[in-house]
Amino acid sequence: MLKPVMQLAAVGLVGIVAWKLAAAFLLPLFFLVFKIGLIVALIMLAFWFFNKKSRGKEDTPPPRRSVLRNTIEARLACKWPGAPRAFPLPERRGP
Repeated sequence: MLKPVMQLAAVGLVGIVAWKLAAAFLLPLFFLVFKIGLIVALIMLAFWFFNKKSRGKEDTPPPRRSVLRNTIEARLACKWPGAPRAFPLPERRGP
């Protein structure tokens, strides 16, 4: 009858020692990982916040195709003065 009680006491003692060791080594490691995670999260938040502030107006429409075509024709005319005024550019079809 004494052996099961002693075995239970030994398991309890081993459990208490293991708990104390885990608290001594694993708890500081957990808090270190937690602090590093908080620092990384704050840096990511700062990047997100300042990038959001520095963006320009996003609702400006893209340039029209005719403006782009005239710009290309003007550049070609500057490079080759004898080139025809309406340089045939391939039409883009589809989405």
